[in-house]
Amino acid sequence: APTALTNPKVDTCELEVMLSAAALTDSQCAVELDKREPGRAAFIQRQIREGMRPLLRPVHQA
Repeated sequence: APTALTNPKVDTCELEVMLSAAALTDSQCAVELDKREPGRAAFIQRQIREGMRPLLRPVHQA
């Protein structure tokens, strides 16, 4: 597969939190995300519940 399709453009932990909230399931990354940035997981989950699409942080490529 082309690398453009395999290299994530957004933080995969934030993406997992967003998709879990949309699927109404428990996130496996929320605790890790909140350790890095307190309140970020709840913010993403709240945005999804309110029908909004949160802006996810980009991955910083080295």
